Amino acid sequence: MVSRPKLAHNQDYRHQKFKVLNKHVIWLSKVISRHIYVTGVYMALGLFSLLESLVLMLNAICILHEKRFLSKIGCGRTDNEYSPPTTVKYQFLTFIHSIRTVMRVPLIGVNIAMIVFKLVFG
Repeated sequence: MVSRPKLAHNQDYRHQKFKVLNKHVIWLSKVISRHIYVTGVYMALGLFSLLESLVLMLNAICILHEKRFLSKIGCGRTDNEYSPPTTVKYQFLTFIHSIRTVMRVPLIGVNIAMIVFKLVFG
């Protein structure tokens, strides 16, 4: 049998301390890698949920009808708006009108893509 050379007390203590430290580093790296994997999965689901809620909000804004719904609650647009007021209500109505104008056609494609994605990935 080959005997290990005798270490001084200080060297043996450092060797044992290094073994314990190495064991803790390996354990910590496994925990961190497992945590990154799990949070990555949840983050992806969270981002998809955020995207889905954004699409649903855009759908809700696009189906608002100015004459049937907005004018009944006092938020309709008048025909003679040459100098628009700078109130928050008017800016919100302008925002709704611009979303309805710009996003109507692209939102059809986004809705189709979301439906296909949900059918494929669940």
